[in-house]
Amino acid sequence: MTKFNALVTAIGSFSALETITSLRKIREFEKIIGCDIYPCEWHNITKYFDNVLLAPKVKDEQKYLEFIIDLCEQFKIDIIIPLTDIEVDFFNKHRAIFYNRNIIVTIGNPNFLSVARNKSNLNNYSEKIEGISPIPSYLQHDLSEKSIYPLIAKPISGRSSEGIYILNSIADIKEESNKDTYIFQEIIDGRICTVDYVRSSKFDNDFCIPRWEHLRTKNGAGMTVEIFQSQSIERIASAIGRDLDINGCVNMEFIVNDNGIYLIDLNPRFSAGIGFSKLTGYNFIESHINCFIDKDILPRIEYKNFIAEKVMSEVINIQL
Repeated sequence: MTKFNALVTAIGSFSALETITSLRKIREFEKIIGCDIYPCEWHNITKYFDNVLLAPKVKDEQKYLEFIIDLCEQFKIDIIIPLTDIEVDFFNKHRAIFYNRNIIVTIGNPNFLSVARNKSNLNNYSEKIEGISPIPSYLQHDLSEKSIYPLIAKPISGRSSEGIYILNSIADIKEESNKDTYIFQEIIDGRICTVDYVRSSKFDNDFCIPRWEHLRTKNGAGMTVEIFQSQSIERIASAIGRDLDINGCVNMEFIVNDNGIYLIDLNPRFSAGIGFSKLTGYNFIESHINCFIDKDILPRIEYKNFIAEKVMSEVINIQL
C-alpha cells in the first residue's frame, strides 16, 4: 500500500478537527503535519498532528510560498489539504510548482475555481442551472438613485462574509467598493441551506447532505442546524458538480423561499459545519481524499433527519 505524508493548512479553522480525526483513520497516511499563522500552543488540536509549524500569512505571498516549499521538502509531503479560501486561491495560482514536485494539492480545477471564487462569475453561472432562481445583481456602474434598495454589497473575491455591507442608497457606497470590486445584489428573504457535496470526477459518482442553518455566526458558520433530505437540492447540487467537473468535497449555500432556490455561495473547501454531516455516518473528508488518490468516494448512505448543535468547550492547551 502506498503511504502518504500530508500537510493540513490553517489548523485553526472550524473544519480542522474533523479533518485531522478523519485523516488519522485513513490507512494511507503515515505522517500528518499542520501549519497555522498562530502558535501551536493556541490550538488544542495540535496534539493530533505529528508536527505543527508557525506559518506566515498567505497575503505575504512569496514568503508563504517559500515556507510551504521548505516544509514540503523537510517532511517529504505528498498531499496538501488547504482549509481556507485564501489558501485555495494561493495553491490554484501556484499549482504548477507543486505538480512539478509530484505533490497533490486537493483543490478543484481552474474552471470550477474561476466560478466559485468570483461572485460575479458565480451569479452569471447560476442562471444556466435548471432549478436555480437568479438573484438580481449589479456592478457599481449599473447603480443609480432609481435602483431598488436596500442592496447587499459583497466583495467579488470575498470570503467568509468579510467586507459585506448593506446599501440603502447610492450614497452609501464605500470607497473600497468602487472600481467594480463589489457586486450588489437584491436582498432575498428565506431559509439558509448549506450543502456538503462530494464528487469523484474520475468515477462520476457524487453524494450530498443538505442542512438548514437555524443559527450561524456573523461569518456564516452554522451553530444550530437541521439535517434534512431534498430531491430538488440534490438535483441542483449534482447538476453543478457535473457541469463544473467538481472533484472532491465542496460546500454550496442557498437561500430557499416560496419563490425559488437561490445559489449564494460555492465554497471550494470543507464547510465550517462538516462535522454535522459526519453525524449522519458519512465521512466527506475520507471521500474527498479518495478523489485525489484514484479511489472512488464512499458509498451513498440512508440517513435520518435531525437537529444538531455545535458545542464549544474550554480546555487547557499547555500549563505555563
